[in-house]
Amino acid sequence: MVKDKAPFAQSGLAPEWRKAVSFEPSILWMILQRRARTAGIVAAVVAIAVMGFYATLKPTYSATAQIAVNTQRANVVDARTEALTEDQPTTFAVDTQVEVLRSRDLARSVVNVLHLERDPEFVKPSLIGSPAAAQAATDALINKVKVSRSGNAFAINITAESHDSETAAKIANTVVGQYLGGQMAFKTGTTQSATRMLGSRLTELRGQVSQAETAVQQYRNQHGLLNSSKDETSTQMELDRIGGQLATAQADLAEKRASASTARTQEQGASSGQDVSQALTSDVIVQLRRQRADIGANVAQLQQRYADKYPALVEARSQLADIDREINAEVARIISGMQGSASASAGRVASLQGTVNQTRAQLAANGAAGVKLAELERNAEAVRTLYETYLARYRQTSTQEGLETSDARVVSNAVAPPRPSEPKLSIFLIIALTAALGAAAAAVAIRELLDQTLRTPDAIKESIGLTTLASVPSFKSALGAASLRGKTPRELVLDYPFSAFTESLRMLRTGISTDNSDAKVVVITSTLPGEGKTTVSECLAHVAAIGGERAILIQCDTRRDVGGLAASRPEAGLLEVLSGDVPLASALQIDDRSGLFVLPLSNQPLRPSDELGGTNMDALLVELRREFDLIVIDTAPVLAIAETRRLAIKGDAVCLLVRWGKTPSNAANTAAQLLRDAGAPLVGAALSHVDLDKQPQWSRNDPSAYFHSMTAYYA
Repeated sequence: MVKDKAPFAQSGLAPEWRKAVSFEPSILWMILQRRARTAGIVAAVVAIAVMGFYATLKPTYSATAQIAVNTQRANVVDARTEALTEDQPTTFAVDTQVEVLRSRDLARSVVNVLHLERDPEFVKPSLIGSPAAAQAATDALINKVKVSRSGNAFAINITAESHDSETAAKIANTVVGQYLGGQMAFKTGTTQSATRMLGSRLTELRGQVSQAETAVQQYRNQHGLLNSSKDETSTQMELDRIGGQLATAQADLAEKRASASTARTQEQGASSGQDVSQALTSDVIVQLRRQRADIGANVAQLQQRYADKYPALVEARSQLADIDREINAEVARIISGMQGSASASAGRVASLQGTVNQTRAQLAANGAAGVKLAELERNAEAVRTLYETYLARYRQTSTQEGLETSDARVVSNAVAPPRPSEPKLSIFLIIALTAALGAAAAAVAIRELLDQTLRTPDAIKESIGLTTLASVPSFKSALGAASLRGKTPRELVLDYPFSAFTESLRMLRTGISTDNSDAKVVVITSTLPGEGKTTVSECLAHVAAIGGERAILIQCDTRRDVGGLAASRPEAGLLEVLSGDVPLASALQIDDRSGLFVLPLSNQPLRPSDELGGTNMDALLVELRREFDLIVIDTAPVLAIAETRRLAIKGDAVCLLVRWGKTPSNAANTAAQLLRDAGAPLVGAALSHVDLDKQPQWSRNDPSAYFHSMTAYYA
């Protein structure tokens, strides 16, 4: 962002100077410097409050026990396996055990074992001994016991919290003990219950097996089916064997018929059957084809040399035709043989089919009689199988009684922690530091937002649109406290003509006359009382006088008792001159050291008067212009007295005084606007009571901010 910024009047820069304004670290540093006290106090208070709260907290001790979900299972009964076998639990199984450890029933058992319903840490004193004590202690224990899985391992951490370290360790170990004991009790009870149930069921099944086997034997005796099962099996095996032969024969028949049909088709084609697969592999045909190839080659040679009727060529062609006839005859014999083989296979298939039909009829006859027997045998077998299964399980559970093991084991027991886990001093220190810094930053920000006073030329330019002509420091910051003892502002200017305070007044004088070289009548005013207007007016006039100018100070603040300008208030003054009661010469006073002329207010009782803004004042100023180089008019504050605006328009230049760190920006803006509306020649503003030690914390564009770098130029 680019923003217009009028430079300091004596900076030597043109009024049109523009500078890019952006946030710089130096601005933040200045804010921290000027608000260091506020930030320090707020930060200290907040930090003390946080640490005070920390001191009120009771220490909490955390003790942790760890168990591991078993990944190995004991095999004592089965001699075929190792004593320990891997039985990897699933993630869901481990999570289930975590929830069991968090259960209310387990917490209630721990309360009963440790009698926590009597412990004031877990139960309010008013509830101890009441029926609700156990429930309250259980709820408190659930909140004080944390169960978590150790990463992705099959290990579970049980952490108990208490205000007593021994109690914390005891609770964690008791939770583990109750959990493992509960598992063992559950497994033992389950095994015993299963053994009893299996024994009762075996008695019932034993009777059912006996009944089913008796029914099978009686049915066999009644229907003569003592060997029916064996006979049926033999018949079925024979049927399967013949069925296999039939399938093979049928496949062979299909293959031979397909080959014969293909051969007949090829015989009727252009190749005359010579490309039949059997013909291609026949030794006779292979031999004949070799002979034909030799004769064919001879015919080709003869055709190249002789005519068609050449005897040798005719003979060779005759031999070639004979061989072709022999090949065709041999192919015909092969095709005929293939057809005969297919016919033989068809007969064999028909024979096997008849045998299969006979065997099936025999099997059906035997099966009809054995259907009921098969049903009885299946029932007997089912009952027998069920009985044997229950018997094996009964023996297993009976053997395992007393061998039950828990699904988890203790990895480490909890021990009493030597130091509390909460509250953590490091965390509270971080909280205290963070809160202190945050509160300090907030306090600084609030102070900055609420501070609407003016301290810098930039702020004056932005707020009231006036160029700062000079920054007049306070006597204390410019001269030191020791130099002020018993001295008036006039004496300080005269005693220290080369001090920073005196030099600022010269800068003010130069600033007023830079763009107003003909300005003789300079009106010094302020927004509110107490802004140093009278002191600046008096000292400015003295500086001009000791600088060789013929200067006069006119005191026009009729509502204020101005002291220190003369030994005592005179009998006649400004108002008496304006009313014509005394001549000007009789009312003037001259400072013997600086040569400054002063037109004071008299010691007569003040009265409301409009003479300051009337024609008599105009006539007086005309007269004074002829006699003096500089006429300084000290007026009342703009917002306090209405006559100030009437008097301001009579000057050649009006300077609005703004007290450093005191004058509100809204008030200064209102005063400046009133002067503009009245038509006063407002040429700029001046900062008064500037603290040279603190100004570097507010501005880098004000020459007074560099006072300590220029002390060699002041005396």
